[in-house]
Parts: sequence; structure tokens; C-alpha cells
Amino acid sequence: MQPLLELREVSKSFGGIEVFRDVSFVLAPGARLGVLGPNGAGKSTMFNLISGLHRPSGGQMIYQGRDLGQMRPWTACRAGIGRTFQIPQPFTHMTVADNIVVACTSGAGLGLHEARARAQEILELTGLGAHAQKLAGSLALLDLKRLELAKAAAMRPKLLLLDEIAGGLTEAECGTLLEILAAVTGRGTAVIWIEHVVHALTQFVDEIAVLADKRIITRGKIDAVLADPEVRALYFGAEAEA
Repeated sequence: MQPLLELREVSKSFGGIEVFRDVSFVLAPGARLGVLGPNGAGKSTMFNLISGLHRPSGGQMIYQGRDLGQMRPWTACRAGIGRTFQIPQPFTHMTVADNIVVACTSGAGLGLHEARARAQEILELTGLGAHAQKLAGSLALLDLKRLELAKAAAMRPKLLLLDEIAGGLTEAECGTLLEILAAVTGRGTAVIWIEHVVHALTQFVDEIAVLADKRIITRGKIDAVLADPEVRALYFGAEAEA
């Protein structure tokens, strides 16, 4: 099976500041990969590269056999890459429904009639139906997170990038979020999820990769990665090595 996404020795620098180097991994269609790493490791920067916001400084990014490093954000959207942002970025003075319609038209390229029908479907799927005519800027945090996910899911992505979407949520709210995630990714969407809320992440993903020291230091099944001495030392301090 051809990989959906492949990063080959990807590096990124801003001026003289190197964010990471030699980041390599392969993602199969429908795979669910969690990404852990300390603040400043370059996790969100990696998403910015994959979604076309930034260009890599070196290496190759291949998506469905195409050179992802040359795609712009709108091209990546049309190619089936959806993402959420760590800090929700709605159109605050538009309604919740219209935010999703914009994702359907500008992101997925749907006509207005089809976009409105798709938006209604997504509103119900994400539990936002009762808020459809509210201004997005008036939403509480959980509903803003739902809207971020709704906008990304509206594009029927083949690859969904989640950037700390559980951050700031209570345990009960994380449970609600996981239910929505299961609903919107039930058709084989591949997911890469950056997260610090490990208990939420491990209920959803199949594998975990750890980005630290400017590279992927390990990747594998959840239990094996969390038991890795290097990972334990990174997260829990030197005493974890004992």
C-alpha cells in the first residue's frame, strides 16, 4: 500500500535558529499517530510544514505521491489535508454555521448549496446544532474546540492534523471530544494528533512518536513508547531512569 504521507529527513530553520532536523516518518492511509514532545520541540512547526503554511529548509515531504513541500495552504486543503490550531481561529463575527460553510466552499471547493447541506451534517455530528446561529466569538472553549474540528472535518480530509485540541478541557469534556473524533474520522481518515493530555491521546491513537532533540527519538505502540527510558526521562525527570 502506498503511504499517505512520508517525511524524509525534513529540517526547518528560521534564520539561524534550527527548529528540527532529520525528521522522518511514514503514515499509512487511515493510521492514527500521536505526537508527544516538550514545548518548543517543533511539533506545531511540523504541522505548519505539512499544511503548507511554511516551506521546509531541507528534506522531502511526499503526500499521495506528490511533493508536499511545494503546496500552498489552499492546495493542501483541496488535496485533502485538514487541520485544527492550538488556539482556535474562528471567524469571530460570523455564525458557527457560516464558519463551517466557508470551510466547505473555500477549503473543500464545494458549491454553496452542497456546502450548506454538508455544514448542517457537520453541525449535528459535532454537537453544534444548537449553536448554529450564534456568533463564533461567543462560544465557550469546548464549543470553540468543536468548531475547530468541525471546520477541518467539513473538508472530508484524507489526513487530519490535530494540534493540542484537548488542551484546557476537563476530563468529561475530553470524553465528549473523543466521541466527536470517533464520529468524524470513522471513514478511514488518517490522523496525526499533537497533544500534552496523554490520557486522551492514548484512547484514540494506535502509535506514538516523540519529537525531541530536533528529531523523532522513538515511535511505536503506546505502552512501549511510554515505557521507553529516554521518554520517561524527558517527561518525568532523571529519577525515571532508575
